[in-house]
Amino acid sequence: MKVLIRHFAYGDQSQVYSLVTEATMSTVWKCFITLAQREFCIHVSLMLSSVIFVLGDIQLHYCVLTLPFTLFMLGIAIWLAHRIKAWKFHTDLKDIDANYHPSTRKGFWVAILLEGDYRDATTEFVRDNSHYAKAAQEGQIIGTIAIDIKSDPDRKEPPDSVAWLRRMAVAKPYRKRGIGVALVDVALAHCSEQKFRAVELITTEFHEAAKALYMAKGFSISNSFPKEFVFGLIPITMYRFRRSCTRNTSLEEA
Repeated sequence: MKVLIRHFAYGDQSQVYSLVTEATMSTVWKCFITLAQREFCIHVSLMLSSVIFVLGDIQLHYCVLTLPFTLFMLGIAIWLAHRIKAWKFHTDLKDIDANYHPSTRKGFWVAILLEGDYRDATTEFVRDNSHYAKAAQEGQIIGTIAIDIKSDPDRKEPPDSVAWLRRMAVAKPYRKRGIGVALVDVALAHCSEQKFRAVELITTEFHEAAKALYMAKGFSISNSFPKEFVFGLIPITMYRFRRSCTRNTSLEEA
């Protein structure tokens, strides 16, 4: 298949929003499996069993049904947390031009499928789109990435000196085809050209493939911290990655 990475253009908005939302929701199952194995699920289930046994005068062996009920409610809470995240924190995607294009230091890129599909054995990244003019504008968007300027209210670093990598997403059928690598390369090249001193990003414990990609591209974990969702019911570990922009970056094809 042939893929082109280009700047966001008018008409991309709906595809971009759908793709990033889909990527957000894709970790629901992994999140559920991980959290279901943690102690707090057993604790909640035992607490409910005790309350039902003592106050409900129900036989003890029926109380074990609180475990599947707890898991069911956990699944609902995780799904809602992901939906709320997509609704509450994707506001920049509702007007990408206004949020990313006024400043040349910012950027938003999309990966366009020009030819073929995910069943093709190889991925070719096209640099000259003169032969694919229509497809470059109207083709399916299968990946996104953006560079913003990190907010630094405490002024720990020179103003506007650190880039913020965000909106990294690849459509599920096209993952592990080098598209994420190519998108990150484009973003890092932009950061170097714009003379940022460093680039940072935040991801979660459930994005193992993304974390491996960032590490391979020279990022390192600067710190980790817990974050709670759905009124504190869902604790998730967040990782902050950082990479210096003083090194040379080049586009890699994979």
